[in-house]
Amino acid sequence: MSDCPLGSLAIYLTIICPFDRRFDILLASSIKQKEFLEILKTWGGKRDGNTKILKDREEDETKLYKNFKKLQKDKKVHLNEQMSVQPTEVEYISAGTTLTVLPSSSVKVNQCVTLQCELDANSSPPPIVSFEIQSPFSSICTLDSSHCECRNTSDPFVNIFNTSCPSTTRFIIQVIVPSNWNNVSVLCQSLSKKSNNVVFIVEDIPEVESSTSSPYIVLEGQTATLVCSLTNANQTANITWRWIKTDIPNAVLHNGHSYIIPNITRERSGSYNCTASNSLGTSNAATIKVHVLYKPEVRSMTPSPYRIIEGETPTSVCAVTDANPSTNITWKWIKTDSPNMVLYNGPNYTISNIQRGRSGSYSCTASNTVGTSEAAKVIIDVLYKPEISSGVTSPYLVREGETSTLICVVTDANPNTSILWKWVKTYSPNNILYNGPNYTIPNIERGKSGSYSCTASNSVGTSEAVKVFIDVLCKLL
Repeated sequence: MSDCPLGSLAIYLTIICPFDRRFDILLASSIKQKEFLEILKTWGGKRDGNTKILKDREEDETKLYKNFKKLQKDKKVHLNEQMSVQPTEVEYISAGTTLTVLPSSSVKVNQCVTLQCELDANSSPPPIVSFEIQSPFSSICTLDSSHCECRNTSDPFVNIFNTSCPSTTRFIIQVIVPSNWNNVSVLCQSLSKKSNNVVFIVEDIPEVESSTSSPYIVLEGQTATLVCSLTNANQTANITWRWIKTDIPNAVLHNGHSYIIPNITRERSGSYNCTASNSLGTSNAATIKVHVLYKPEVRSMTPSPYRIIEGETPTSVCAVTDANPSTNITWKWIKTDSPNMVLYNGPNYTISNIQRGRSGSYSCTASNTVGTSEAAKVIIDVLYKPEISSGVTSPYLVREGETSTLICVVTDANPNTSILWKWVKTYSPNNILYNGPNYTIPNIERGKSGSYSCTASNSVGTSEAVKVFIDVLCKLL
């Protein structure tokens, strides 16, 4: 309680509570002296419901009134209509009862301390003295003065070693201080007197918790901030922090309660532990799982260039090689010369009965909630047999005895290399006359008149035949 400015003030209001626990309440009033003296006369030694006014010892009534007036500003009581003193606020009185903690109330967890309750030497020997925890109330020990035995202990964490009652005004217990006594207020009291409050400061091994949600989601390239905080250590000045990644426990990443990872990469995903240490030991670890999210990476599973024969059905395949998250992937296929035209949404793009006009570069991309991958490209090369045309007019007129040259040219082919030519006379298709694009007949005779065919072949196939009719002109006999 706070110090009482009235010194030996002898007027109390005793409230009798359940279980016969009594609290002495100091009264202060703004009542006039005449009213005050009337109250003393009317209510002295009598009960008013659960209240009564006691005159503890003889004092000059005028002096008592003056002492009450010193607390007038506190307005801790008021008079009701029946001129009865009613408390509006209460304040406990030590009245000479003192609680002492030896060696100190600043202790380490599980340290043994002595609680000594010293009563007013002029007080009557009490039947019991109790040691109590305040807010919320809990009984440490109630000492029966006749046997000096501890009873009615309600705090399951308190281990009581010894009790001692060396005199009728001194009561002693020894206890092991648990961690939950940190910032706890303890007092002792008899039936009518309470001691001062002693607040314990308990130094314990730190306990930590993550102030950062787990899993901690962060995008690749952003800055990750992991935070741990103390939950029970009361001496924060000498705390040593330690952060590790659980798969590399011997590598200390940071010493501090906040661990910052700038420009985080996907390789930094994983579980991180923070611990706090003081002179008593090291806390259990608080674990934070870090999930670094990043856009997909894709590659073409189809070789490029992808060569396919005209008329066949090619299937180009893309696959995600890495992504987080790797679910709900959205695909897009385009032809690179028409980037705004989406051809297909899916990892496998199939073109039925492909034609040479579909040759070109194709791109696939994959997207997740983070972003879109770089494009994977595949070049489709549609192969087809040659197309040819005649380089001379038909019919091709030539005089007998002259030299005639028939010409064929390739107008389109893929591949357009390693072309094989073949010239035949149409009515003798199995008799190959020449292998080359230009077929020359020197000193032509009239018997060479007729239809001639040329074809060109590549690795895909043979062209349609181009025909030229030779008309050999001769003199009349």
